[in-house]
Amino acid sequence: WFPVSDVPVAVWAESEGAGDDVRLEFSPDISAEVQAKKGLKRNAKLWEALDALIMAVRDGQLVYGMLAVAPDSSGTVREDLAKDLERIGQGRHDNLSGIGTELLKRLQGRGGAWEQACQRVGICVVNALKVNEADIKAAKESLRWVCADDRQADAAWNALYVDAVQLIQQRGRWTMDHLLRLLQRDGITIRDADFPASIASKLANWVCLISNSFALPVVRKRLLL
Repeated sequence: WFPVSDVPVAVWAESEGAGDDVRLEFSPDISAEVQAKKGLKRNAKLWEALDALIMAVRDGQLVYGMLAVAPDSSGTVREDLAKDLERIGQGRHDNLSGIGTELLKRLQGRGGAWEQACQRVGICVVNALKVNEADIKAAKESLRWVCADDRQADAAWNALYVDAVQLIQQRGRWTMDHLLRLLQRDGITIRDADFPASIASKLANWVCLISNSFALPVVRKRLLL
């Protein structure tokens, strides 16, 4: 979704920012927020959500913003506006659709560096409804590469889903350590590979190992605690 190579270090739910549904921390200086909408149409709710993201990026409150819409949103939002938003960010104001022209007029009325802000804000479709679960299936497929036993991908997804509901209720924050403990609690082992979850798991095991003993140079052996 975002032109950054860093893996998120934390995920917030209900951030109360411009994209108040999800906040992603990539580093202390790089953050992104996501506003999720179902059944979105060309109305006040659309402009309220999109304006907030663009203005937050324009004013330096966010680095990136994303309006994530369900597939039951109108085609003018999913297709026309998504394409026109990208074109406006590229400096193209010609051949815009009706909804794209409306967006351009709104931005021109607000002033400031809105064109640069449009380069960092996008609209994407998330297929996570019961009638279309393509993105859920893709997420589970990704989990197969994370789990040591790829048959545990569904169990890993269910654990994350249940915890995500609690995260929203608590307005909480996920970190890698939390997710590792969550999966370990449900007996899900992380694959031994060079990606952040595996490295964090190895580090945690190493810390536990060295914390259970100490060495005395005179004795030249490790003593268990």
